[in-house]
Amino acid sequence: MPCKQNAHYSEWKIWFERHIEFMRDGIVLVGHSLGGNFLAKYLAEEDFNLTIKQFHLVAPSHSAFEDDFKLDFNNFPGKLLEKNIPEIHIYHSKDDKVVPIAESEKYHKQIPSSHFHVFEDRGHFLHETFPELFENIQKLNQ
Repeated sequence: MPCKQNAHYSEWKIWFERHIEFMRDGIVLVGHSLGGNFLAKYLAEEDFNLTIKQFHLVAPSHSAFEDDFKLDFNNFPGKLLEKNIPEIHIYHSKDDKVVPIAESEKYHKQIPSSHFHVFEDRGHFLHETFPELFENIQKLNQ
């Protein structure tokens, strides 16, 4: 996403919307950290007319530090639940020093049908592999 060191929701929205024409029904969306916050906010507030098979939030921030990324708690999850996403997964590690696990707990509370995966020692999920995520995505093809 553009300018991750000085992120602005409006810039990320423009970038994301430029790529929608290349997306197809049955898409799997994965957002990590502020990217998860962006996707949650976008799907909660905007029309997104493609069907989403799975939505994965990996260590998402809920109370973003950047003001324009903040979720409107009164309207969240808003349109997100109207999209009838069959599977929503939230992943967080207890030892994440970037985003506290309480952030993901807020998402899970507001989206109770989500699958909440808690890990002990994955930090902020900056490893080269993430087998649990890939296993959940692969289940779609079984």
